[in-house]
Amino acid sequence: IRHPFIKSTLNEWVTDLETVVDTLGLKEFDLLGSCQGGAIAVAYAVKHPERIRRLVFFGAYARGRLEHKRSPDQIELDASILNMVKLGWGRNNPAFRQIFTTLLMPDASEEQRNWFNEIQQKISTPENASHFLYNSQTLDVTKLAPQIKCPALVMHCAGDAMVPLRDGRELASLIPGARFIPLASNNHILLESEPEWSRFKEELHNFLNANASNGKVHKTGDGFYCLTPREEDVLDLIAQGKSNAEIARQLYISPKTVRNHITNIFSKLNVKRRAEVIVRARDAGFGHNKVISNGT
Repeated sequence: IRHPFIKSTLNEWVTDLETVVDTLGLKEFDLLGSCQGGAIAVAYAVKHPERIRRLVFFGAYARGRLEHKRSPDQIELDASILNMVKLGWGRNNPAFRQIFTTLLMPDASEEQRNWFNEIQQKISTPENASHFLYNSQTLDVTKLAPQIKCPALVMHCAGDAMVPLRDGRELASLIPGARFIPLASNNHILLESEPEWSRFKEELHNFLNANASNGKVHKTGDGFYCLTPREEDVLDLIAQGKSNAEIARQLYISPKTVRNHITNIFSKLNVKRRAEVIVRARDAGFGHNKVISNGT
C-alpha cells in the first residue's frame, strides 16, 4: 500500500547520531537504543564498531510493525492510527493523543497521563508526528544485527502494547551473545514508581560496569559479560591452567563451590569441554596472571 508520508531513511537517522557524536567529541562510548532508537543503534554500531563499548536496548525492535506479516484487520487498524495522528494530533482535545498515552503507559497515574498528553502536542506538529510514526514502523535491521560484535543487553517490558515482547526477543536472538531480560511491566515507558524500575537500573549498572574493575578486555559479547565477578575469577584461573583444587585453595572456597561456578560458566558460554573454555577465555583476555581478590 502506497503511503503519502515522506520517508526518512535509516541512513539519515544514523547521520544525525554521527553528528551528535562528532560534535561531542566522543571516541568510545556505551549506547542505549529505545524503541525505534534500537534500530538506529544497531546500524550505528555496525558502521562504527570501534566506537561502541556496549549496547543497551529497551523496548526496541529489529523490524517495525509495518515490516511484519499482518492480518487484514491489523493493516486497517495501523492505517487508521496513522491517519488519526495526522488529523487529530494538534487538536486541543487530548482524546487523540490519549490513545498513544494509553499504549505507552497503560498503568500511569492520571497526573502522568495528563502530562504526557500535553507534552506530545508541544514536541511535534501533527505532520511530523505522523511522518515519524510511519517511518519508524518501516525500519528493518534484521540483516545488520547479526554483525554486532560488542556486548549487548536487551530489556523489554512483558506487557508492552506498543512494541510487543516478541520484538524484543527477536532483536536479542539476532545479536550474537546478547542477553535478554523481560521486565514485569505493561508500560512501554517504564515509570519510576514501578518495582521494575529498580531492577532496570540494577541490570543496567551491572552490565555497563561488568569487568570494569579487573582490567580484562573482552573481544566480543559471547557470554563473558554475563559472568559474575567470582565466575570471572574462576575463569581467569582456569585459563591459567589451574586445577579445581588449586582454584579452591587460591580463592579460599570449597571444591564444590568451584564446581558450581564452572557449571555456570560452561552454561553461560555454551561450551562443554574445559579445553574449549580455556581457548575462548584466553582469546578474550583472561589467564594473564592478574591479581584476583579473595572476597566472596
